[in-house]
Amino acid sequence: MAAQAWKYHESKPTAGRKLLLLEESELIFALPLIYRLINPDAAASKATWFYNLNSYPELVTLLNEVVRLRKKGQLLDNELTKANNMLNQYFSDFGWRMVRKELSQIKKRQKNLILRLVGILFKG
Repeated sequence: MAAQAWKYHESKPTAGRKLLLLEESELIFALPLIYRLINPDAAASKATWFYNLNSYPELVTLLNEVVRLRKKGQLLDNELTKANNMLNQYFSDFGWRMVRKELSQIKKRQKNLILRLVGILFKG
């Protein structure tokens, strides 16, 4: 499944990369971050990150279904598309940009950790 594009709430930027929603390969890193950020207590401290907080229960239900299907090794396309659409409504443009930035940092740290572990294994 190709990456789903972010649908901007405000004007679309004229420069820079387009925002993308979650891909299946990112779920292992993204879901803990998303669950932490969508928590209403956390959302209160970052009000500019959110567009529509009313959909919290529905979003959590969809994310739980994605997790359940992923654990069972089942096809995620429909549920992931629904969850991405809900995330698009939940986060503001700025908020999703910050989520993608944090996710990028998590992925870089994970890649660096794997490279160090491989180095240790082959050295040792």
